[in-house]
Parts: sequence; structure tokens; C-alpha cells
Amino acid sequence: MVLCQCFFKLFFEMIGDASGEMDGLCCHIRILQQIAGDKIAKTVVAFANTAGGKIFIGVKDDGTVCGVDNKILLDRIEAIANMLHDKISPFILPDIYSYAVEDKNIIVVEVFQSQLKPHFLKNKGKMDGTYLRVGATNKKADANYIQ
Repeated sequence: MVLCQCFFKLFFEMIGDASGEMDGLCCHIRILQQIAGDKIAKTVVAFANTAGGKIFIGVKDDGTVCGVDNKILLDRIEAIANMLHDKISPFILPDIYSYAVEDKNIIVVEVFQSQLKPHFLKNKGKMDGTYLRVGATNKKADANYIQ
């Protein structure tokens, strides 16, 4: 799974001169961050429940590196760790680190296969929030896997 910050950078450039509308725009940005956080948490659960995997933040699906702004890099790493703690049960402790590619920094979330399966999204519960990784997609686990 890859998730790129380029969209957010472009979004900020587009709204940079919009005065008087920042409260509404900040609300939209928080919603976009929530959606991205949910996608990351779901993928971490799926990786932990199967064979593990890596999430690259700052790389587009086509492999283009857009990077993560150095000013917010450490804050983003900490925010991802906190978000995963808040959203997943039992807790998963992936390796989260930055990596330099093409003179840009990306964030790597490396998830290992867990021995504490099944992991699930707290807000969906065990029956609806347990996912498995199948190819390049996250699939909801069936009751046989969960039991």
C-alpha cells in the first residue's frame, strides 16, 4: 500500500491564498487525514493477520516519490504510531521509520506477521473489523478465521 502526501501539498498550495475560509478548510483537511488514517490502520491489521508487509507514505501508486516534508516528518511518524495504538486491538507495534529516496524522505510502516491474531479495528469490533491481506487488497475476514 502506498499513500502520498503530494495531494495534501497540492491542496495547501491551492488554498494558500484563501482568506476567511480557513476554518472550513481545516475541517476538510482533518476529514482527509481521518480517511488516510483509517486506510493505514486497516492495512496494518491485514498485514499483521497474514504475512506482514510494508506501507510507503510519500510514494504514489505509480512509484513516483513525492516525499514527506522534513518539517513534519517526526510529527507524522509519532502521529501514525499513536493512531495505530488508538485504532487497533490487540495493539500492534510496527517499525515506523523514515527512509531517503531520490533526495526525499518517505515514511515506512513495516508490519510483521503477528502471533496475537486476530487483530481488528476497535471501532468496528472483532467480527466486522478483522481484515486479511489478499494480493494487493484488504479483505474482511470470515467468521471461521476470527474464531
